[in-house]
Amino acid sequence: MTPVYVPLVVLLITAFLTPLIGIRFKLFRRALVVSAFFFSFFFWISLLPTVFSGKILTYNMNLWPPPFGITLVLDSLSLFILVVVSGLGLAIVSAVENFIKERRSEFYSLFLLMHVGMTGILITGDLFNLFVFTEIMVISSYGLAIFERSKKALEAGIKYLVVGAFATSLILLGIGLTYGMTGTLNMADLMSKISLAKAFVPLSLILAGYLTEIGIVPFHFWKPDVIEGVNLPLAAMIASVSTTVGCYAILRVLFVFGFPHAPLIALGTISMVVGAFMALIQSNIKRMLAYSSVSQMGYILFAFGLGSYGFLGGIFHLLNNALLKMVMFLIVGSVEEEQVNMPVTGACFLIASLGIAGVPPLNGFVSKFLIYDAGIRSGFLIPTVVAIVISVITLAYYLRAFRRMFSNSGRRVKEKRDFLVPILVLTSFCIFLGVFSFVAIQALRPVVGSLLARSAYSCAVFGC
Repeated sequence: MTPVYVPLVVLLITAFLTPLIGIRFKLFRRALVVSAFFFSFFFWISLLPTVFSGKILTYNMNLWPPPFGITLVLDSLSLFILVVVSGLGLAIVSAVENFIKERRSEFYSLFLLMHVGMTGILITGDLFNLFVFTEIMVISSYGLAIFERSKKALEAGIKYLVVGAFATSLILLGIGLTYGMTGTLNMADLMSKISLAKAFVPLSLILAGYLTEIGIVPFHFWKPDVIEGVNLPLAAMIASVSTTVGCYAILRVLFVFGFPHAPLIALGTISMVVGAFMALIQSNIKRMLAYSSVSQMGYILFAFGLGSYGFLGGIFHLLNNALLKMVMFLIVGSVEEEQVNMPVTGACFLIASLGIAGVPPLNGFVSKFLIYDAGIRSGFLIPTVVAIVISVITLAYYLRAFRRMFSNSGRRVKEKRDFLVPILVLTSFCIFLGVFSFVAIQALRPVVGSLLARSAYSCAVFGC
C-alpha cells in the first residue's frame, strides 16, 4: 500500500515548485496547485474503505521502531478530518485568484505549506511532531495574514503572530513536561505511561494552547480582529479549516490522556453564549462569522465533554460547521456590496444560515439534535436548554445578515461562476447531509469508534 505521507510530500514539493513555475508559466501554476489538492483529496478518499472497515494504517519513518522513531498513524478520525480539510482546501483554492491580484505564486506557496502543516498534524503519531506541524501551519498563516501589505492586514497579522506565539509556547511547554515525566512522546506509548490525574499540568498547558488556536472563550479575543483584517481566503481557512484541525489536535491529545468532562462542558457552554451574543451585535459580516465560529466551537466542545454520548453529535457538528462556514465565506467574497439581487447566491446563504442555526431538515439540525439528546441523556439539562436557546439567537443574527446582504429590489448583480460552482457543491452536500442524515450517521460511526479504541490504536502502533 502507498505510504500515508505521499500527499504531504506532493503538497510540499508543489509549494516549492509553484514560485519557480510562476515566473514563466503563470497559467500552468494554478493548474498545478489545484491538481495537488485534487490528488490529496482523492488519495484520502481512496483509503476510506480500508480505514473505515477498522484497519489503522501506520508507517515507521526510516524503519525505526516505535517509540524511538517517527511513527505516522492513520485511523478513522484522522482520515475523516483529512477528507474534510483537503476538500475544503480544494474549494477555496479554486477561488483564490479572485482575491489575490499580485504575487500569486508566493500566496499559493504559503497556502500549500499551511496545508502541509495541517496534513502533518493529522497523521503524526507523536506529540513533538504534532507541535512541529502546528508551527508549520501557523507560521504559514502569519505570512498569509500580512500578504496584502495594508495597515489593517498588518495589524491583524501582528495580533495573530503574538497570540499564535503565546499558544505554541504553551503547547511546547506542556509537551516538554510530558517528556520529563514519561521519557516518551509517542502517543500510543503515553497511553500506558501516564494518567489523566498525573498529567493535569502538562495537559492543561497543551489544551490552553490549542483552545487559543481555535478561539474558545476566554481565548477567543484575537479571532474577530484577525478574521476581519486578513484576506478572505485566509479568513475562510481560519474560521473553517484551521479551527477543525485545531479541534482534531485537542481530540487527539484527550484521546491519549483522557477526557476531563466538566471543564469541556463549562468552556463549551460559555463559548456558545458569549459567541452568539457578540455575533448578535456585530455590524461587520466577517466579525459576525468569527463570533459565530466561537459559538459553534462551543457546541462541539460541549458535545465532547459529554463523553461517549456526545461523540457522534460533536463529530457531525464539526463537519457541518466547517462546510457551512466555508459556504458563507465564499458567498461573502462574491458579494461586493450590500442589498444586491443575486438569487442563487442569496438562496445558498439562506440555506447555510438555516443549517448553522439548526433548522430542520438541514444538516445542522441533525448534529445539534444529537448534541441535545446526548446532553439530556447525560443529565446536563441546563446546558442543553442553553444550547437550544442559543440556536434561536443564531438564527436571528444570520437572518439579519441575510436581509442586509440580499434584496429582491436591490441592484441585479451577475452571479460569479468561479464562486458559484464551489458554493453550489458545498450547499448541495449540506442539504444531502440533512435529508439523508441516516447515511451520514452510519458513515461517522467508525470515526466515533476510533475515539473509543485506545487499545486498537496501541496494537496498530506496537503490534499485538
